[in-house]
Amino acid sequence: MKRMLVLLAALLFVFSAAALAETYKDEVVYALLTPSGEVTGVYVVNAFEATEAVDVTDYGDYAQVVNLSGTEALSIQEGAVALSLPEGRTFYQGDMAENKLPWDIAITYTLDGQEAQPAELSGATGHLVLTLAVTPAAGMEAHSNGATLQITLMLDGEKCLNIVSEKATTAWAGKNRTLAYVILPGASATYQISADVTDFSMAGIQMAGVRMAMDAEMYEELTRARFEGSPLADIAGNAINSFLGDMQNAPVVSFADARNPVRSVQFVLLTQEIPEKAPEATEKETPAAQTPWTRLIALFGE
Repeated sequence: MKRMLVLLAALLFVFSAAALAETYKDEVVYALLTPSGEVTGVYVVNAFEATEAVDVTDYGDYAQVVNLSGTEALSIQEGAVALSLPEGRTFYQGDMAENKLPWDIAITYTLDGQEAQPAELSGATGHLVLTLAVTPAAGMEAHSNGATLQITLMLDGEKCLNIVSEKATTAWAGKNRTLAYVILPGASATYQISADVTDFSMAGIQMAGVRMAMDAEMYEELTRARFEGSPLADIAGNAINSFLGDMQNAPVVSFADARNPVRSVQFVLLTQEIPEKAPEATEKETPAAQTPWTRLIALFGE
């Protein structure tokens, strides 16, 4: 009987210890885009947090994987990466085999009313209009419906005058004018920025796809107060609460592979810059013909 009690106690300890052990995964998806919005590379940094050493299998359609927490080489076999996680945090990078994102992004430019390619805009002077269009990508609603896209564009205030963008939140950062936009989960948007430019160049456009967290109760109270005394108070208050709740409570789905349990997914997108115009190359002078005398002077000095 005593042996049975000892065995039961040991089993309870093992099961309770297993129940306490936790492993969490967070994904940060990095993407590089051209100045026109075409995706040139997608990279997932997979971050694991383990309360004790554990073996896990992580899935993803990766062209290659890189260990970011040590020197041990990792490999992917049939879309699976076998990991031996120590206690604490472990990171590895997976380069996606396909350059796909939850949003289709198109950026177009005109200069003095004529369509212009980004490569033609380095050092350009004239009236520039930039149009940025963002649309949720078909088949990737599990991600676009759960993330708010925050877009930041910066223009050099010395090179760009008369900057106009009606839908932007604007601010000055030194000599630079910052334009910021927010696209709600599942929504499409088109923005237009115009400016009179001289010797134009532009830093890359930054975009961050993050899970929206808002004080739904505050917005509901403000909505009810706005319609106080009206039959619409309850209707509008409940509607805003439901609207924000649906966006914030969308399920979190792994971008790398839906089989992966994840705690969070974040997107970081960056377009290439439109660089400053390169200075024109100067012709090299043809060296004068050398004679025995000039060589001797060059060797010993005049």
